[in-house]
Amino acid sequence: MDKKSDTVDFALKKMRMKYLIHSSSQLKYIAMSVLPAFLMSIFCTFFILKSGEYIIEREKYKLFIELSSFNRTIENLEKDKQYTPEVKEKIKKLQAELRSIEDILKVTYFDTLKEWEKTRISIFVVLPIVLLFLGGIALLYSHRVAGPLFRLRKSLDRLAEGKNVGAFKFRAYDEFKELAVSFERLRKSLKDKGVVK
Repeated sequence: MDKKSDTVDFALKKMRMKYLIHSSSQLKYIAMSVLPAFLMSIFCTFFILKSGEYIIEREKYKLFIELSSFNRTIENLEKDKQYTPEVKEKIKKLQAELRSIEDILKVTYFDTLKEWEKTRISIFVVLPIVLLFLGGIALLYSHRVAGPLFRLRKSLDRLAEGKNVGAFKFRAYDEFKELAVSFERLRKSLKDKGVVK
C-alpha cells in the first residue's frame, strides 16, 4: 500500500471519530428518537401534575370537613353551661385534644404540600436530564449507522477514481457489516482484474 492510501485511511478514521458525520440525517434520527419520548413525557407530566393537584385538593377538602366537625363539636359543648365541674373538666380535656388533633392535621397537610412541591421540582429537573441522555444514546447509535455509510461512500469514491483502498471492514459495533463484506469482495475483484492500482 502506498503512503497516500495510508494518509487517506488515517483521515477517514479521524473523520469517523467525529460523532456528527452526516449531521442532517443524524439530527433527524436523534429528533425522531427524542421527540416521541418528549411528547410522552409531556403527557405523563401533565397527567401526574393534574393527579397530584386533585389529590391535594381532595385532602384539603377532607381536612376542611374534619376541622369543621371538630369546631362544631367544640361549639356545641361550649353552648351548654349546665355541666357538672367534673364534666366541664372532661370537656376542657376533650377540647384540648381536639385542638391538638386539629394542629396535627394542619401540620400534616402543609408537610404534604411541601413534599408535593419537591416532587414537582424533581419532575422538572429529571425530565430534561433523561431527554438529554436519550439524545446522547440516539447520537451514539446514529454514529454506528452514519459512520459505516460515510466510510463506504468515501471508499467507493476512491474506487471510482481507480485508486486502491486498503482492506475494508467495519468496527465491531458498527451496523451494516454485510456491506463491508460485499465491498471487500468488490475491492478484491477490481484489484485482481487490474482496474484498481
